[in-house]
Amino acid sequence: MFETLTLGLYDGAFLFGGIYDFRQGPFTALGVPNNPTGSFDFDRMAGATRVGNSVKYRSPDISGFTFGALYGFGGVPGSFSEDSTMSFGANYANGPFGIGAAYVEVKYPQLGNGHDGIRNFGVGAHYNFGSVLAMLLYTNTKNTASGAKIDVYKGSAAWTISGAWTLGLDYAYMKGNDVLLDNKAQQITTALQYSFSKRTTGYVEAMYQRAGGDAAVTRAWINGLLQPDGAASNRSQTLARIGLRTSF
Repeated sequence: MFETLTLGLYDGAFLFGGIYDFRQGPFTALGVPNNPTGSFDFDRMAGATRVGNSVKYRSPDISGFTFGALYGFGGVPGSFSEDSTMSFGANYANGPFGIGAAYVEVKYPQLGNGHDGIRNFGVGAHYNFGSVLAMLLYTNTKNTASGAKIDVYKGSAAWTISGAWTLGLDYAYMKGNDVLLDNKAQQITTALQYSFSKRTTGYVEAMYQRAGGDAAVTRAWINGLLQPDGAASNRSQTLARIGLRTSF
């Protein structure tokens, strides 16, 4: 999901939103094992979780088409698939247009004795209009043990105002199924960036999330707000940041 869709430039969170613009929301009941909130980066687009004991193949570029596959061995004697991970992805790029799709399924010992897990798939597209890169993204996440499922629909745009200034804006709609009490959230993110050099960028960022659903109390929860309890006390949550980022 990260290498194919995020690095493939189908999500504004990678270009300007940062970790807070990746997905979370009022979905702790999704129950992702070994996850600090149960739903932190639930569609794996932030690349926050490594896959151990794995092998991966990435193809060369074939007339704009690339693909890859990964398998993580579960390490359970006598069971090839128990606690394992499998992932596939493909991209096609032709001039300003690009499209990509990815699939990941991670099985956890806490779910179905290692035979169930969290399954993700997604598809994205982008088009570069010159100074504006427009992006569309859809992801689907399912707990195969409980049946909890989340659909995400996202649109983003990054506008290069000048050589140094970039303005980003995106909107995400996240919808859980009845297992998640039909919880949902809408999130808007905007960020203005200034590049001092190829390595150093200053930015101002603002984000707003509004949650809803059938639960008596549905709490908004922006991704990355973890300690001591990053969830809002009600249906709305706002984040604002001023920062400086340096890449090494």
